[in-house]
Amino acid sequence: MIRTLLILLTLILIGGCSYKEDETNDIYLIPNGFEGSILVLYDVPNQPALKKKENIQ
Repeated sequence: MIRTLLILLTLILIGGCSYKEDETNDIYLIPNGFEGSILVLYDVPNQPALKKKENIQ
C-alpha cells in the first residue's frame, strides 16, 4: 500500500515538473525598475494589433 502511494506520488511529481507552457518568440520591452505581474493577452477581439519596432520581428 505504501509502495503504491510512493510510486503514485513520484509519477505526479515527475509529471508536474515536465509541464511546459506554450512559448513565443515575442520580446516585450518592460521599463527598468518595474515590479509586479505582467499578463499578455493574444487575439483580443476589437483591439488593434500591437506595434512592431524596426528590425525586430
